[in-house]
Amino acid sequence: MKTFIIALTIAIAMFTAVAEAKTTKYGNWRFVEETDKLTGQREAYIWADATVKDSRYSYKEPSMGIKCDALYFLDLDVLNDGNLNFRVDTMAKPKRQPGYRYEGHQGIEVSISNTKRFWSKYSKHFKRMIAGNKIIVRFNSWGRDGQTIEVPLNGFTQAITSLASACSI
Repeated sequence: MKTFIIALTIAIAMFTAVAEAKTTKYGNWRFVEETDKLTGQREAYIWADATVKDSRYSYKEPSMGIKCDALYFLDLDVLNDGNLNFRVDTMAKPKRQPGYRYEGHQGIEVSISNTKRFWSKYSKHFKRMIAGNKIIVRFNSWGRDGQTIEVPLNGFTQAITSLASACSI
């Protein structure tokens, strides 16, 4: 029994120390770099919590994030489809963007190009978000249309610059 407890303790210690994460906060945005201790593989992403949440459920905390290969929204109400409409406050009209659902239909991901060329021109791809103050996004939720969240863009420029540097490697 003593050997079993020691083996279990070692196994738990191995699995809890698999990744190291470094987080830097820029305004409302966080830049995270994780390194898998076992494989050495790196992952980088940025994210921010929504300030206007419009959820049917009080425990939901919607957020928006960008990683090297996708833009995503998490912790939404259960979604009908993967489409979203978004508008940065510097845009005259909203833009419809197809994506796909995941996280048990409570998240949407929109693929982006994960190439050095894409990330070398990141300021062109994200120019409206860099110039804006907030992004407003609407989703089609199960049982109702129009779940709307609002994500502040304070600190976005520094966060996307850090992500572009990490994704360009």
